[in-house]
Amino acid sequence: FGIGMSLIAIPFYYAGDFFSRFCKGETAKEVMRHWFCSLLSILSAALTVVVAYLICRTRLDTYKSALCSIIIGFASPVWVYAEYFFNTVLTTFLLVLLFWRTFKDAKLYNSLIIGVIVSLLFLVRFDTIIAIFLLVVYYYLLYRNKQSILMISAWLFLALIIAAYYNYIRTGDILETGYENLWDSNLLEGLRIYLLSPFKSIFYYFPLLILTFFYTFYKLVILFRQEQESIKIKDILISWIIFLSYLLLYSFWRDKEINLEYGPRLMVPYLILLFISIYSFAYKEINKILFFIIFLFSVFIQLCGTSVVIVNMFYLTLYNHNRPLTLLESIFGKVYIQLEAIAIYGSDVIMTRLYGGEYIIILYAIISFIFFTRALYYVRSKKQDKERGTE
Repeated sequence: FGIGMSLIAIPFYYAGDFFSRFCKGETAKEVMRHWFCSLLSILSAALTVVVAYLICRTRLDTYKSALCSIIIGFASPVWVYAEYFFNTVLTTFLLVLLFWRTFKDAKLYNSLIIGVIVSLLFLVRFDTIIAIFLLVVYYYLLYRNKQSILMISAWLFLALIIAAYYNYIRTGDILETGYENLWDSNLLEGLRIYLLSPFKSIFYYFPLLILTFFYTFYKLVILFRQEQESIKIKDILISWIIFLSYLLLYSFWRDKEINLEYGPRLMVPYLILLFISIYSFAYKEINKILFFIIFLFSVFIQLCGTSVVIVNMFYLTLYNHNRPLTLLESIFGKVYIQLEAIAIYGSDVIMTRLYGGEYIIILYAIISFIFFTRALYYVRSKKQDKERGTE
């Protein structure tokens, strides 16, 4: 993890520090600073929803694209981590933003934007270098513009210098990140955890991902045979390559199954990227009743994560004292443990935890704005058509 999250949070901290002057008591002032810093994750999640809409809008109509935004906002782990000052949601936003810009165009200003995104993404999380490399190569293969690649490389080189200096002043070594013993050698155990474990399974904590898997394997051969659909297979393949790269990478990660997280936190950015890229092609062929049922279940999973702080006293007791799991905890994992915490703490804790209502308000405001602007555009188009008809 790099310095990028802290650098981007500086304006939020100073805004909180300014408004804290109007608070009485040090505790209230600290809460104000903390709240403003938490806005970084909330806004990153909301902007992720916007970019998801923009990606889908290139292939779907307004309403189907807005549905993708709603899914990302309320039926994916983005909602859970929007309430924490982790780099998970910021990484997700920058990654999907980079994906969107890669197939935008090869103009110089777009290359400049991609370069800035690449540098920020790397500084936020060093391990995103794999996704950055793959998407930049994809960008080059699409447009074959060497000048654009040079500009992007210059921005990435700047980020590498900043990261190296950051590592050096902290550890005395430009390659030392401060995290030791990150790797485990048991790949099969890691894959089991990320695919099947009730504590980390990507399918359990983002059930709608199941549909993307089925769609990919069902359509892969057909897409290869249809030359006019080649852009589909390119987008889907690059998303799959990135996803599988990180699934393998984090399967070697230590401390994977029972820890102070809710679901596959490190995999969240790549799950979202995979889902968005496939949804924009798969929507028309997905069974809508099945889709709706899985959507409701996915919202329930996220509600369990967002309603009570995931590092709660009940879970800390289990985690720190190495208490054996009950049968239901072993079957349903962190979701059931969250429900147990709700049962113990009561409604007061639920209401306190849902301070993330700011996130919901921002999200609904964005979705409403999307519908309003599209409706306004539709009305104006009809009016112009009517005026042309009268002429």
